[in-house]
Amino acid sequence: MSPISAYDELRAESRRSLKRMILLSIALHVVVALVLLGFLRWHRMPDPVKVYSVQLMDAPPGPVAEPAPTPPAPEPPEEVKPEPPPPPPEPPKPEPKPEPKPEPKPDPKPDPKPEPKPEPKPKPEPKPEPKPKKTQPKPPQLKPSEPPKDPVQLVPSSPPSTVEGPVAIVGDVPDELGQWVGLFQRAVYREWMLPSAIPMNDASFMPEVMVTVARDGRIMDGPTVTKPSPNEELNESCIQAVLNATLPPFSEAATVNELTLLVRFQPQARAAAAGF
Repeated sequence: MSPISAYDELRAESRRSLKRMILLSIALHVVVALVLLGFLRWHRMPDPVKVYSVQLMDAPPGPVAEPAPTPPAPEPPEEVKPEPPPPPPEPPKPEPKPEPKPEPKPDPKPDPKPEPKPEPKPKPEPKPEPKPKKTQPKPPQLKPSEPPKDPVQLVPSSPPSTVEGPVAIVGDVPDELGQWVGLFQRAVYREWMLPSAIPMNDASFMPEVMVTVARDGRIMDGPTVTKPSPNEELNESCIQAVLNATLPPFSEAATVNELTLLVRFQPQARAAAAGF
């Protein structure tokens, strides 16, 4: 049952007070009517008595007249039978309680639609490598070095190794994603614009960037510079290369939904591949 509010209690109390006033008024009317009937019955005037007046006149003697018959005595008034008192009013019937409304049944939830499989993206055609312009770029804004959110711990199916190249992958790579990692390296390599005046034989100028990629090729976290180089322009070029790259989805044989990669950018290998 639903809880009774203060308004409903006040309304019910008003109805009960009104019923009591109506019953009291009816009882007072009945008492007044009975008193009036009793008063009229005991104070009713009797019917008037007929009186005959006789005048005597001198007349010659004659036969003795018979005395006039005495008038009949008036009949006693008929007793008025008291009217039966009106029947007492029927007590008001209690109002029927409203039937509780049935609780609405929750609508059945529709069956969840199966998630469509992501269509494989066509491999982009290799773009011609534009020559870097000698312009002074804006100072890049580097993101703070933070560990990735819930990185996937992969169990390597082969001994730990490093996938070398201008865009090197540091750490373990499962066999099922080996081909995809190669596509990732080529996509990032095409977008990496190597700044000028970068030392080629200095290991400190090899920044490392961490990025987490979803199964459909979307970047879920990063890219974040975990090992920056002394050159801010070089660090920013590595971040932009990952952001601008068109990453393919995982193969159907992949058993993971995301992959965290540690990417090492090697300017010397990049310059050698470009023929500098």
